[in-house]
Amino acid sequence: MSDIDWSKAPEGATHYDSLAGVFCNEGENLRLRYETICSHEGWGTDRYVPLPVVSEYDGTEFPKIGTICEMLDGNGIFVIVEIFAAHEGFHHGWSVERAQCYFSDEVNDFRPIKTDRSRVIEEMLSLDCEPAQGMLSRAEFCGELYDAGYKKVQS
Repeated sequence: MSDIDWSKAPEGATHYDSLAGVFCNEGENLRLRYETICSHEGWGTDRYVPLPVVSEYDGTEFPKIGTICEMLDGNGIFVIVEIFAAHEGFHHGWSVERAQCYFSDEVNDFRPIKTDRSRVIEEMLSLDCEPAQGMLSRAEFCGELYDAGYKKVQS
């Protein structure tokens, strides 16, 4: 396990440049979420940490040992963990970020890590309804998205 928060990696990232502190792509010099462009200098060295290989976990059953996923922390907050043990029906996960172990015997306490796209969509959808306003029309909702700063980035 490492201290890299892979949940913040943008779509297309294959490595983390530990010297520059940016996510990058193995095949190209891509600008991914950061203003710094990965230089690929020293490619193949410990400087570039590859994205962990995670088994396809869909959240419908318990994650396998070695799976990196999200797990409820006991306070109703999902944290990223690596599953390191399963014993007597309980699955144990280690959070590097919090340096803490969690365990549960409830399958609903685990879920796949959200992608950057799904986090943005969830944030956008949260703008749909203020308790005092009720549901917004499509036009009002699009206006709320625009006011919140969401617009297509021209490439």
